[in-house]
Amino acid sequence: MSEETADLEYQRDEMFTIFYPTSDAGLVAWNQMREQEGGATVMTAHEIAVINQLRAAGYIVRKSKPIDTSDDELLEQLGVLS
Repeated sequence: MSEETADLEYQRDEMFTIFYPTSDAGLVAWNQMREQEGGATVMTAHEIAVINQLRAAGYIVRKSKPIDTSDDELLEQLGVLS
């Protein structure tokens, strides 16, 4: 697998797939998705088609790595918890 930096990453739950920009080019695509669809979230049933369209347009799209930070750890990193 190529080690190129992704332009967009995605996470899926039971019903939706959410896209996140991870590069300046990805931000352009993400903003276009928001303008056209009202958000960068699609029903999981449409995930493959959207990923294929993004890749056909030249974007590098990858599934994001799982987040293993607890809510308390995240709040502490943000300076909310002391």
